[in-house]
Amino acid sequence: MAITVTNPQSIQDSTQRVVDVQNNATGDYEVLNATECSFVYLTAGTTLIKTGPGIVHTVSILGAKSSSSISMYDSLTGSGTLIAQFGTGAQAVTFTFDAKFNTGLTVVIPSGDTLTVTFL
Repeated sequence: MAITVTNPQSIQDSTQRVVDVQNNATGDYEVLNATECSFVYLTAGTTLIKTGPGIVHTVSILGAKSSSSISMYDSLTGSGTLIAQFGTGAQAVTFTFDAKFNTGLTVVIPSGDTLTVTFL
């Protein structure tokens, strides 16, 4: 559910996490709710997840090699403005980013890794 506010400010949800506001076509600001997240399950390779602006919410590593490195870009390709690059280790783990991107969201995953990305 989205909430429209006319005076943008730092807004916190019920978990005290700051949520992003987006200027919509009418000039109002829409609060983006994490329950509106989309998700994608990924395996090895370079994947364009979304074009245009958005927010990467979480990355859940489901299966990984002990020396893997995953890269996320604010780009339409597997290069450009780096959002995050991190080693995964062999354990399952979830990283929360809540990071804004403008051009698009592309993830580069090494062979043998699997993960789920949630995004707005």
